[in-house]
Amino acid sequence: MRRDYADSSSQPKKNKKQPKKAAPKSPVKWLVVGVLLGVSIAILIYIQMAGTFLPKVKIPTASSTSSVKSPSESDPFPAVKNNQENEYEFWELLKNKTVKIPEDPADIDPKDTKKYIMQCGSFRKAEMAETLKAQIALAGFESMVKATGEKDKNTWYRVVLGPYQGKRSAETIRHRLRENNILGCQIW
Repeated sequence: MRRDYADSSSQPKKNKKQPKKAAPKSPVKWLVVGVLLGVSIAILIYIQMAGTFLPKVKIPTASSTSSVKSPSESDPFPAVKNNQENEYEFWELLKNKTVKIPEDPADIDPKDTKKYIMQCGSFRKAEMAETLKAQIALAGFESMVKATGEKDKNTWYRVVLGPYQGKRSAETIRHRLRENNILGCQIW
């Protein structure tokens, strides 16, 4: 191991026993002090304002206790006031309204019913649409693949179920498809 002894005498030696600088105080201590100070100020403010939040309780006298009734005895519905005080008008609007429900489903006018269609996928390749159609068939439902767009590169293949007479029946089938991991079906 080589050493240069020529310059070693010209440099002053460092004293290894010099006092070390004081380490800065831990920021955790300051954080704890700040939190404690904030909590104590919040408690003082709460105590000071607690008198304004307490409700005034009227203590009944001996003569008024005999006439006081429990809430269940006086009025079974204390929150309900006179109908004249209500600001809502739907009470009057709904008094004489009736809804006619046909007894026979054949009496329903076909023009009044809206038909719903459910689309479960739209693909660029016909093979992918046929795969989804097969999965739906395994779930127990009949679907069809409709080609939309032009016959060249812009053709989309949609997997469609329906039409359904009501939205409720379409929703029921959509839930059954979800149980079979066929997700993303939209009802129109």
